[in-house]
Amino acid sequence: ESAFAGCKNLTSVTIGQSVTYIGESAFAGCKNLTSVTFENTTGWTAHYGPFFWGDSEDVDLDEDYVSDPSTAAKYLKDNYCDYYWQRNG
Repeated sequence: ESAFAGCKNLTSVTIGQSVTYIGESAFAGCKNLTSVTFENTTGWTAHYGPFFWGDSEDVDLDEDYVSDPSTAAKYLKDNYCDYYWQRNG
């Protein structure tokens, strides 16, 4: 969680083939992150929760979005920043 949070000089990242988990807020506040390349784009889901009432939210991340480095960067630092990401399969 929050592994690279606030790294202002981070502009690009490659998520290796063997990575299956990215912790919550790993890239929060990385305003200059514009490119994230996933070596394996299949099976990624963003998870949020469970909340105190037991519910959680899961978002299957379309392979087309994760395949695009600029969209993947936006998802990791903005849209699904507070989620943890997990790759199944």
